Amino acid sequence: MAEGLLFRLAIPPTLAIGGMGLLKSEIEELLKRIEELRLKMIRIKEGKAFSDPEVLAASQDLDAVLDDYQEMLLNMSEKD
Repeated sequence: MAEGLLFRLAIPPTLAIGGMGLLKSEIEELLKRIEELRLKMIRIKEGKAFSDPEVLAASQDLDAVLDDYQEMLLNMSEKD
């Protein structure tokens, strides 16, 4: 059921324009990894409490990649 939720992160339109080259590729890889970890966490969570160590570990893995994504976007916006 949770897999049907609409959850989309994307390259902000203002950052998608221009010659980002490698950086755009890095962002796309992070977005792919975020989606993979999100789905993994949903699968792990089924039938378990949010406080289950396995669920917490999956959540922390996802948080780390989300932090990387946010940091990359902030660094890009600071360069503008």
